[in-house]
Amino acid sequence: MGTTYLFTDIEGSTRSWSRDQGSMSSYLMLHDELMRRNIETCGGLVVKHTGDGVFAVFRSAVEGLECAVALQGELAALEDFGHRVRMGLHTGPSERRGEDYFGPSVNMAQRIMDAAGGAQIVVSEAIAREMGAVTGPVKLIDLGVHRLRDLGDPTRLFLVTHPGLPSDAALPPRTLSCIPNNLMRPLTPFIGREREMQQLRLLLRDGDTRLLTLHGPGGTGKTRLALHTAAMEAVSFPDGVYFVELEGVRVPEQIPGTVADALELDIARSDDIDSVVTSHLSCRRALLVLDNYEHLSPDTDFIRALLGRCGELKMMVTSRNRLRLSGEHVYPVRGLDLPDGASGRTSDSELLFAETARRLGRAPADNEGETVRNICRILSGNPLAIILAASWTGMLTPHEILEEMGGSLSVSSDLEDLPDRHRSLRDVFMFSWRILGDEEHRALSKLTVFHGGFIREAALEICDLGLSQLAGLSGKSLLERNEDGAFSIPPLLREFALEMSGETLSSDETGKLLRRHSEYYLGLVSVHSRDLVSGNRTVAARTLAGSLEDILGAWEWAIGNRLHREAADACEGLRTLLGIRGLYRQGLELFRKGVEVLEGLPGEQALELRGRLLSGMGWFSSYYESGTASTELLRRSAEILSTCDAPEALANTLNMLGNVLFVSGVFDRACEAYLESLQLRRELGDGPGVAAVLNNLGNLACQRKEYDEARRFYGESLVLDRGSGNQHGVSSTLSNLAIVAIALGEHENARELLTEALEIERMIDDRFNVAIVQGIMCDLCLDRDELDEAEALCRENISTYGELGNAWGLAESCGSLAEVHYRRSDFRDAAEALLAAIGHLHCRDWSPLALVILGRAAGLLHSSGRFDRASSVAEYVAGHVSCSPGLAERMGEIMKDGHCETSDDSPPSLDGMLREVERDLSELLRNPAD
Repeated sequence: MGTTYLFTDIEGSTRSWSRDQGSMSSYLMLHDELMRRNIETCGGLVVKHTGDGVFAVFRSAVEGLECAVALQGELAALEDFGHRVRMGLHTGPSERRGEDYFGPSVNMAQRIMDAAGGAQIVVSEAIAREMGAVTGPVKLIDLGVHRLRDLGDPTRLFLVTHPGLPSDAALPPRTLSCIPNNLMRPLTPFIGREREMQQLRLLLRDGDTRLLTLHGPGGTGKTRLALHTAAMEAVSFPDGVYFVELEGVRVPEQIPGTVADALELDIARSDDIDSVVTSHLSCRRALLVLDNYEHLSPDTDFIRALLGRCGELKMMVTSRNRLRLSGEHVYPVRGLDLPDGASGRTSDSELLFAETARRLGRAPADNEGETVRNICRILSGNPLAIILAASWTGMLTPHEILEEMGGSLSVSSDLEDLPDRHRSLRDVFMFSWRILGDEEHRALSKLTVFHGGFIREAALEICDLGLSQLAGLSGKSLLERNEDGAFSIPPLLREFALEMSGETLSSDETGKLLRRHSEYYLGLVSVHSRDLVSGNRTVAARTLAGSLEDILGAWEWAIGNRLHREAADACEGLRTLLGIRGLYRQGLELFRKGVEVLEGLPGEQALELRGRLLSGMGWFSSYYESGTASTELLRRSAEILSTCDAPEALANTLNMLGNVLFVSGVFDRACEAYLESLQLRRELGDGPGVAAVLNNLGNLACQRKEYDEARRFYGESLVLDRGSGNQHGVSSTLSNLAIVAIALGEHENARELLTEALEIERMIDDRFNVAIVQGIMCDLCLDRDELDEAEALCRENISTYGELGNAWGLAESCGSLAEVHYRRSDFRDAAEALLAAIGHLHCRDWSPLALVILGRAAGLLHSSGRFDRASSVAEYVAGHVSCSPGLAERMGEIMKDGHCETSDDSPPSLDGMLREVERDLSELLRNPAD
């Protein structure tokens, strides 16, 4: 049996001190005397006071538990003060230094206390085992296995019950298991930092602290400190604590997607990931930990947007650079505390060295203490440097390690002033490098070809390194193994090894490595291209997400080194992958650079690749630039590809060109592009491609109210999709056939088609396409005047599109909801819904949808008695080149009752008209019709 440890703490004491210092002081005097008397009576010892609690030890679990029960009973008599005390017990071995106790068992007891609520006594499984044979009124309730807030192994907890304890004390434990989080258990223990964690936790509890930056040089342990602080303070954030690793993020545009991944949000169908994240966090009391931000500063747009729109959100950022925001609270992080030689206390630096040496080599002997202290001083307590130095204790003594590092104190402990930001670790890295063998030098140098994490198959194929070589480097702390099984080199070490690789690898070897790396990762994209483009996009995108940094590096090298065939094969997949991640601007810039590199290069492969890149640029730009710009890029692409032997690429480009022209309302030219694409795909025998173009032609026919022609196109498409097993294609075609049936008044047929389509999408679990089908179901309900069902579908879709960040879906759904309100004569609600729809349409060039929204606004203005303004809007809609025949007919009815406002000026642009109608609707809300 070991010693039993009891920790207590007054719940909410910090708030109580700030609220009523006099009352808290009086209570604490009674509390301390009660604690001392009961602990001594039960044979225990008060080791120390811990803020507003105590740490006590007992010879046995029975004594400790009896004391805790007695304490809670007497504390209940002080209930008039309004305070409650939580208690935790554990038993096990420890190390006694002076009057204090140290070790994992002590830490466990404190974490168990942290898990307890006010008036609770929570104990460990070790206590429960010792109490197993005890009979009497004390009972233990098994609370199950929980992750405590020290991020250690899950442990089983027990709640103590007794007739003398408050009857309302049976609350759930305050553990990580009860809080949504993605905090992973580190592979090594966390040493020290108690003072820093206490200060950081107080800052996080401060209502004025929204943005907390842990600022310091590399290797000082900012990440681990942030991770453990977040875990310890997790109960203050009931909606979740999420750790976001930004080390592999190359540009600020990637941050929203990385945050979405940490939150496990579905972004595969979103064209606005910022909105997905903001919508998810807007009403949640959560904590985001953004790790390794320095290479992304000074760009802080996304941080400012989140803090501005999410009032309950707090953020903790680790960075070597300050963010320089007005609301930022900067907390400097330096190395671990150093030996001072006077107090006799073992410093955290020494503890880290000893713990690392014990795991990776051998623990220092008692007579080596001064040498270890000198190493820690030379390294300024830098945790990474200490770990690297201590990892060699299996081969060398601390004295030999010190000699290899230089054997003197000439390196200043004030290393922040050195010009090279890595200089504080260079001696350690050089030492590690010097004692490696030649083959280890070569192995580590080869692995610097990877930009991020890599799997062992990649190391074997690219670097010719097997598992035994990876294990050897890992065993010397030069390679890390992540929980997902991937390997990675610590970033600072990678930079150093990259510098040294020039001495170990020839330029020819380096070139071959880079070529293999490029071929491997572009090949990976090519393998998943079909799924990315027309299959299970979500799964494919998640498979590649962890390799995105290496994929981008491979792409850039391939473009610069004329791997034109490999780049061409991966082009479509990369375009789609970046689109799924919401990286439209980065994709446009990446492809633009490729076009510049290829300019003027001879050869058909270079010309074909240039055409493919222009096609991708047109697609990327369609998401945030004008339709004119996108059309021109796609037109240039088609012009180039028509001269190359690349019919599949040309067919894809023409289909995209048709789509851009369609949403821009240029229907005749869209039809021409579709027909050219269709002919090429038929010649290629590309069944799924043919089906996709037939669907687009059917949409054009629907727009023109040529329903027999639309059914012909859709029917052929459906046969092809069913034959190829393309479930998405089948669902899409069924939905389009339902649109025709609705237009022709065939409501039962439409419902059957939509029911089958919805079943398919739900089986696939594609939320975006479920919403598409439900949007058409809403149109059916409106046609049947089933307004309650229509409203329910609209609201469900608004929620889905909001989570996915899809602006088109939000605009369409808000417009349909406005129609529901309008038919109920709820004109105010209709105006608000139309304003929401217009807000999602600005600067989008989605002409057909924008005209539908404007048409509904014209109807609302007409019904509100604003006949002349309604007539002007209706005339604009009916006269637009993209207006459908059915919409033009409805606008004609509105124009009969009013006079159009004439002007010598040219009509406004579509976006200009949207802004005008926005003002009309706002005025309608301020001054509704009588």
